[in-house]
Amino acid sequence: MLARARAAGLSAHAELKTECRSRSTLENLLHTAADGLLDGHVFGPGHPLGLVSHAWHLPRIRFLARKVLRLRGAALLDVPATGGEPASRRERALHVASRLWFLGATDPARLLRRERAMVESLRRRAAG
Repeated sequence: MLARARAAGLSAHAELKTECRSRSTLENLLHTAADGLLDGHVFGPGHPLGLVSHAWHLPRIRFLARKVLRLRGAALLDVPATGGEPASRRERALHVASRLWFLGATDPARLLRRERAMVESLRRRAAG
């Protein structure tokens, strides 16, 4: 994804950094914020935060970025990556489920608890 961000020209606007220890999109955003990877930057329409992922995944990332980073609209720039798997019914369902499961939550610990509960619920449903 870092290569895609560079190819999109984002390095002309900001120093590009990666966070590699996360297991989920939510963890990625929480670790990015907690590790200070965005410190010193003010994001807005003239200086947006680039979100690099597959086009089908970007709506859920935008939703979670609004929750975690308090950024929305033109403060976020979608940078669709090519290749990989096409959008699936599962991704669309996860986007809807995320909106419901994270309703009203903004505290990082609460968001993580809800995510883990959602994942466990989805695993149980798939298993039986």
